[in-house]
Amino acid sequence: MTVTFDDGRPVALDGETVTLAEALLLTGQLARAHGLVGPGGSVLAAGAAVLEAARRELAGASGTVRLPLAEQERRAA
Repeated sequence: MTVTFDDGRPVALDGETVTLAEALLLTGQLARAHGLVGPGGSVLAAGAAVLEAARRELAGASGTVRLPLAEQERRAA
């Protein structure tokens, strides 16, 4: 997954413009689909964790970060 930030806020996922709410929901859903969220876990909390991890990887306040979600992507990163 590629997350684009502008002034520290996620503005696009994989090149598609999103609102903050959409970014939280979509990243949370992807995290769940890739087994990073348990059955009782909050999708929004997972989305926030994924976006925070991406933001930490970002060198500045704006730019794009590639964040591996699939197990094979995490091993290759």
